[in-house]
Amino acid sequence: MRFRILGPLEVAGDPDPASAGLHTPGPAKIRVVLGTLLARPNQVVSAEALIDELWPESPPRTALQTLHVYVSQVRKCLMAASPRHGQDTLVTQRPGYLLRVASDELDLTLFERLHEQGRAAVQAGAYDRAADLLAEAQDLWRGPLLSDTPHGPILQTAAARLHEARPAALELRIGADLRLGRHRELVAELSALVTEHPLREELHAQLMTALYRSERLPEALRAYARVRRTLVEELGVEPGPRLRALHRQLLAADTAPTPALGPWADSGPAGGHAAAPWTHAGQTVPGAANRTPTHGGSADFAARGGPAAARPASHAPADGRAFAASTYVGQAGGGVAAPGTGDGASVAARSVGEGAVGGGLGSGTSVPGGRGADGSAAPAPAHRTGSTGATVPPGHGGSVPLGLTAWLPAEDPVLVGRSGELARLTELLRGATAGSWAAVTGQPGSGKTALAVAAARRAADAYPDGVLFLDLCPEPAEPAESAESAGAARPAVGLTPAEASRRLLRQAGVSPAEGDPLDALRALTATRRLLLVLDNARSVAQVRALLPVTAGSTAVVTGPLLPAGSAGMRTIRLGHVGHAAAREILAGAGPAADEIARLCGRLPLALRAAALLLSSRPHWTGETLARTLRPERTRLTSLGIGELDVRESLLRTYRALPEDERRTVRLLGALPPGVFGLRPAAAALGLPSRRAASAVESVTDRGLLLPLGEDAYAFPELLRLLAVDRLRADESRESANEATARVCGAYAGLLADPAAAPASAQELSALTDLVRRAHAATLWRPAVELADALAGPLERAVSWENWEAAHTLALDAARRAGDRGAEARMVRSLGDLCWQQRRTEEAEEHYREALRLAERARTAEEAARALAGLAELRLEHGRTAEADALVGDALARPEPGPGLGRYEAYRVQAQVRLRSGDAAGAAVPLGKCLAIATELRDSRREEHVRRVLRAAGGDTDAHEVRPGIWRLPMREPASATGMRS
Repeated sequence: MRFRILGPLEVAGDPDPASAGLHTPGPAKIRVVLGTLLARPNQVVSAEALIDELWPESPPRTALQTLHVYVSQVRKCLMAASPRHGQDTLVTQRPGYLLRVASDELDLTLFERLHEQGRAAVQAGAYDRAADLLAEAQDLWRGPLLSDTPHGPILQTAAARLHEARPAALELRIGADLRLGRHRELVAELSALVTEHPLREELHAQLMTALYRSERLPEALRAYARVRRTLVEELGVEPGPRLRALHRQLLAADTAPTPALGPWADSGPAGGHAAAPWTHAGQTVPGAANRTPTHGGSADFAARGGPAAARPASHAPADGRAFAASTYVGQAGGGVAAPGTGDGASVAARSVGEGAVGGGLGSGTSVPGGRGADGSAAPAPAHRTGSTGATVPPGHGGSVPLGLTAWLPAEDPVLVGRSGELARLTELLRGATAGSWAAVTGQPGSGKTALAVAAARRAADAYPDGVLFLDLCPEPAEPAESAESAGAARPAVGLTPAEASRRLLRQAGVSPAEGDPLDALRALTATRRLLLVLDNARSVAQVRALLPVTAGSTAVVTGPLLPAGSAGMRTIRLGHVGHAAAREILAGAGPAADEIARLCGRLPLALRAAALLLSSRPHWTGETLARTLRPERTRLTSLGIGELDVRESLLRTYRALPEDERRTVRLLGALPPGVFGLRPAAAALGLPSRRAASAVESVTDRGLLLPLGEDAYAFPELLRLLAVDRLRADESRESANEATARVCGAYAGLLADPAAAPASAQELSALTDLVRRAHAATLWRPAVELADALAGPLERAVSWENWEAAHTLALDAARRAGDRGAEARMVRSLGDLCWQQRRTEEAEEHYREALRLAERARTAEEAARALAGLAELRLEHGRTAEADALVGDALARPEPGPGLGRYEAYRVQAQVRLRSGDAAGAAVPLGKCLAIATELRDSRREEHVRRVLRAAGGDTDAHEVRPGIWRLPMREPASATGMRS
């Protein structure tokens, strides 16, 4: 006869033909009696307990007689299943009944035996045998305990115990399989299990390990991100120290993580006890049985394999050492709740002074998880209620609480380049006065949270009642939207002050009875020395009600959108890190480190993502990564691996802005890269100067623009890419094109301003890209207008590549717009470029085509410039007569006023006379050139003419033929001319 209760109840008969098959009772009440007896095999179950199980609410007056009837029916069932032994299986024994079952006749006892043997095999290192035993134990399960039978108190207790025992055995078996290198086969199974058990951190750790060993590091990091989001949203807690330590190993990715073996790998009797659930503010946290208390709030202890790293407190080691109870305990009298100590050491008692709720622990008072005055393991005392009406957990002693920083995330191991800011913030926290608080702000991804956590740990001893940490804007549960739909449609959702205060109180072990949780939080911070770390604040308004206002407690708030000027606020603004720090983070990138750092804007989050991409892809070099990041359109998407998603981090900040500021950011994305002033900003925004200045300063106050001086601003590099991305996604095509057209016009005006400073090579490249963007948007006239304005600066800078790109695009735009005059200008300009590059045949073709287009467009100035170009080509080949004739033709064409056509004709005429040795004759056309340049306020051409006049008549054979371009004497007969610029 066999009994199965790990699933629906089944009674299988002896193998004899007369009794073979199932003999499971049909009526539910009879199944309750048999199931209850099987849940306590070989133990006496009292009649009173069976009655409570049958009728948990109100037993009938005939309950005892009815029970006797049910027991009689159970006996008939057993006799049918085993005619030889059935009558001896169920016996009456005061004060109730006992069911005799051999260990191999009941699946429950068989499971417990296999579980124990499997654990012993793990401890002995016999992982193959352990995996077989534990797999056999797992195969016994067909569903929840007695899933077809109503549960009363006894069955509910047994079900709760086995609800923990089953996944614990599963975790132990998976740990053994990981030891055997079966990680690839485990991924699918673990992926399903973490969905079924979303709060069991051990399963998540094993999935992360299996994924990592299967060379799927990004998926392992995403698995951590998912479980962290689940824990924060459902329980308001961060992952436990073991999981955080594993996560740090994955980020480092330099050694294979230690395989996860399950929380009971080296503890306690098999299946005899479920792992002790954690309790929080007097409530059991379901599904968190495998969380391990930290030692001193540090994940490092668990990561090093300390005593608390692998065994729940309910399983004390055999030598009698008492480990900390898996219960959050706080300061004496209602201070900060923190995880248990984990090492069982006796903690010196400390009094918190008069007025403390419940008073302090006196000398010799027992401490939960430690030892009492007599050295015995001390039980956890009950919670107490203080005068505020809040339930306060029991206190523990110690000059500095071991759980002081338990709520803080693990400290960032690569917090580099922030030593000055860290020292300053730590000093602010240590010296905080009543009502003062610190704010760490700056662009997203700049390391605000990491800095606040590091400073809080260093200043923790100044706040003996503890440090609390709360993410005020937790990530949403739903997956992030696609790149096409991401943006302003889904605003960030932050915690309300009331919800935030409730979460902080729960961390402190305080449960407000009735009333405003904000009042309870104020009372707590007024009577305790607490440091609040309020992370990811959307605004000052979100945190104002949470800030301590009395001496002794303070807060550090992080957030990218915290404008300065709030009462009591002491601000530390973060930006990019220095070059040395960036190189340190990108140590594996080799010679490409500086370029990668530039492409990342030296933003810490982006640098870490880049470093992780390199370490997770050993076949990549630094140059491979740099090549991947160079395209602007895909750079933000490329800088994402696991939970390090640069684009999503920037998007969260963008979504949190008011709509008017979001529009300011994205319209400024129409500007070219680099520094910009209010004039082009006003053009991009389509606003008058005064309103544009206000809008720009508003987003600058948010830390989204860098103020670089008077009328000088710039986007941080990656925020600029986000602005461009949002301009495409969130603005209509018509609106985006209008902004681009206005920006082209604004820069064309700036370039034409004689007082403007010369554009740098970087600025010229950016403006050439703006021409490309205008052309791609079919903005033909703006593209031509900007390219026209760029002609002089590109020539002066000898920026041949940009010159050719901008004017080739503008030529196509002019043709599409049907503007023959602009077409002539662009073709003639490309002829000038070919002349400078000594591509004389191409220059000839361009000048001839420009002349034809100019004559058709009736533009005398461009015709004269084309003729001057053709004349110069003849002059270089010694054909002075032909050159002089072409110049004469150019000067004979009427112009509406002095312009560059006549200037160029006189300039070449002077060169013809100088080549003929007539220096005095050259002075006349040079004088006319000087007059035209002065009238045009063209200082560059004016200075060129003055230099030629001074050199005329000298004994040198070198002549400056164009501004900055010299004709050198021929050195070899084969060379027609030599040019140097």
